[in-house]
Amino acid sequence: MILTIDAGNSSIACGIFSGPTLLTTFSIPTAAIDSSICLSGYLLEALTHGGIDVAQVRRCMYCSVVGEINEHIESACRSCFKKSPEVFDYSCDHGIVSRYIDPAQLGTDRLAGMIGAAQRYPCRNLIVIDCGTATTLDVLTHRRVHHGGAILPGAGLMATCLEQRTSRLEHIYIRPPRATAGRSTAACLRGGIYIGLLGAIRELRNKLANEYFPNVPWYCVAAGGAAELYKDENLYDMYHPYLVLEGLRAALETGK
Repeated sequence: MILTIDAGNSSIACGIFSGPTLLTTFSIPTAAIDSSICLSGYLLEALTHGGIDVAQVRRCMYCSVVGEINEHIESACRSCFKKSPEVFDYSCDHGIVSRYIDPAQLGTDRLAGMIGAAQRYPCRNLIVIDCGTATTLDVLTHRRVHHGGAILPGAGLMATCLEQRTSRLEHIYIRPPRATAGRSTAACLRGGIYIGLLGAIRELRNKLANEYFPNVPWYCVAAGGAAELYKDENLYDMYHPYLVLEGLRAALETGK
């Protein structure tokens, strides 16, 4: 079995694979991890709850956008599985050619998500959307050339920023609004964030497609927990919440 870990700003997503099959997933709040012992406890509890024998985990790979937690991940993996995890970065054998000015600056979660998308949809021109703490869009050709993309705040980050930077706005949970015009402050916030982000993503998606795929078919794939909010908005063709974990597994198998 293979364990893949995607350490993000809000949560640490984990997946256990047997071959290409994703057996189970679980998520740990990033803010809750203050030591490797703490993370080890979360990992062992989640694996036991999922019926996974830790002795069967033969390889681990992680990507992280939270540098201060990397040491905890590596120590926890050594403690739980008696082996060091492999770190995913642009230098790994992944098959993506990025046109980034400095490919080392490309977020490893974005890169892993593109690998996962390309594995699911080989030989297709893709726009990959990932909705998390930040919302990202990436352009990937059928030849696995990454032309770049766009980054904007995620829905939760927008809500948190408004709550923290204003004196009278309350915390809200983002969901599709009943009407565009809100009749309470909470409803106005919810509609503004939900519809505003929807419009921004759609506009970016269309502009990227018109620029890079003007006369050829293209396919839009979404990942990340927040993308499910827009499942009825005709924003993407397919939703795969664990593309990053799938991409990490593919990278690990390719490099073995």
